Amino acid sequence: MHLDMNNLLNKTKSTLNKQVDGSFLSVFRSCFGFVMLMKVSSFFHSGWIEELFINPEFHFKYYGFGWVKEFPEPVMWLVFILLGLSAVGMTLGYKYKLSNIILFFCWTYVFLLDQTYYNNHYYLFALVAFLLIFLPSGKERSVPNWSLWSLRLLVGLPYFFGGLAKINLDWLQGEPMRMLLGAKTRFPIIGRFFEYESLVYFFSYSGLIIDLLAVPLLLIRRTRVPMFVVLSFYHFLNSQLFSIGFFPIFMVLATFVFFDPD
Repeated sequence: MHLDMNNLLNKTKSTLNKQVDGSFLSVFRSCFGFVMLMKVSSFFHSGWIEELFINPEFHFKYYGFGWVKEFPEPVMWLVFILLGLSAVGMTLGYKYKLSNIILFFCWTYVFLLDQTYYNNHYYLFALVAFLLIFLPSGKERSVPNWSLWSLRLLVGLPYFFGGLAKINLDWLQGEPMRMLLGAKTRFPIIGRFFEYESLVYFFSYSGLIIDLLAVPLLLIRRTRVPMFVVLSFYHFLNSQLFSIGFFPIFMVLATFVFFDPD
């Protein structure tokens, strides 16, 4: 038993330290930077910087983060400008590490300012930016395999927990999907069918099944491409039906880490 455990640990260590093509990191970094650039641009375009972070006199802090204070207005604008510039640096690969660190601290600061603005993909973006600080830049021809699997783990978690969260009585009975689809009956072509109970249950259970099977089927070479096609359509439909920002775009681009790194 002791020898088997040692063999397993040695094999795991060997697998994680194995060198793989590093180009996937460059692609992932650029995709993440591009999504963050679009997200920051939306803050400027929508007027949310003033509306959410400058004008309010009070912000509801996360437990344990009451010490995170709002900067004066000029400094708040500077924070978002730095966010945009660092996202450009990430996209283009210019001074990658510095851009990454600036993006992480600025985005995490904005995220922690008020818990009432919480969005699960805002939290995910902070975690991705944090992880990328410790990964190779992607300019190397080869990188250790653990860097690939750490990204796969992080990208896979939203699928897994998204499926896990749907295993509850409300979801299994068609809520809140029934309510959400009921408000979208004017959606082109298929909207007129959204009041049908069969479609409500189809959307509810297919979302549950897709989330739970996404990672296992992406890890199997034979089912990887079909699952990626299903997920791409799944995210596209979500982006068109529901107001969930740039999360679907990011997840489609990020899911490429499940393909072979070369």
